[in-house]
Amino acid sequence: MAEHICNTLLNTPTTASAAPAFDLVLASSHKAALNDPLFNTLEAYHAGKQAFEALPDGAFNSEQTGNELLAKSYGLAQEALMRSGQDTPKTTSLRGVSAAIRHALMEGELIDVTAENALRSALAYLEEQF
Repeated sequence: MAEHICNTLLNTPTTASAAPAFDLVLASSHKAALNDPLFNTLEAYHAGKQAFEALPDGAFNSEQTGNELLAKSYGLAQEALMRSGQDTPKTTSLRGVSAAIRHALMEGELIDVTAENALRSALAYLEEQF
């Protein structure tokens, strides 16, 4: 999947809108069939980030090109995840809750070991349920 997205990113003009590439990332994610906005956004974010990181070194001709490729791969999902309060994509399923916890643990930004361990325990329980 990341290779397909990577090829599409490289073959899409850098002046194109980021929205079509974001839609491709979301549609390419085999798990993105849930009616859960946060789950779908996280899937698009991780698939797009993986595709962006898989781009060959020569894909970045300039800082502008790098920024445009980032925007077309996972930029919109990242922006949605960075919104706070009521603008954050809503979680509407246990899989969405599980994806949110997994994302928090993957990002590695937790400072408190007790919070990290509590999230790992909660995630293990949720993953056993489905």
